[in-house]
Amino acid sequence: MFKTLRSRLLLFFLLITLVPLAIVSYLSYQTQKQDLTAQIDKTLFVYADGLAVAIKDMIQERVTDAKQFASNPLITSGKLTMDEIQAEMQRFLDVHEIYDGAIMLNSEGVVISDTDELVVGKDFSDRQWYIDALKEEVNFSDIYFSPAAHRIILSLGAAVSD
Repeated sequence: MFKTLRSRLLLFFLLITLVPLAIVSYLSYQTQKQDLTAQIDKTLFVYADGLAVAIKDMIQERVTDAKQFASNPLITSGKLTMDEIQAEMQRFLDVHEIYDGAIMLNSEGVVISDTDELVVGKDFSDRQWYIDALKEEVNFSDIYFSPAAHRIILSLGAAVSD
């Protein structure tokens, strides 16, 4: 097939042009792939850092909310009726729309006020979030399914001192 000089020269020139082109193309592809991968990794790290800051800020805001409510002079005075406590809790929920509900327990762990009126009178003294709230200033529970509320919740607790 390549017996003529013309066909041999054609093959030679094709090889001389195509082999370097293939090598350059492969090297260019690998370089671009590495650059894109590095750029995507960097972008993901920036997004992750931004998300971590946003989550930290959100948690700090919730801690501040809990401290604010726990130190509310109307609540800490001990002079409010249950209806007035519930109204104050509802005002708190109206201002802080991120919360679905609020409950207040007495020192024995029994619910004395609930904005949803689902768990009034129930004893939560064995719940970890209640125990931790008595020990710590403000705490978050793990996310769990609440048999009392019949939904998945995350509890934020703070002790109210009188």
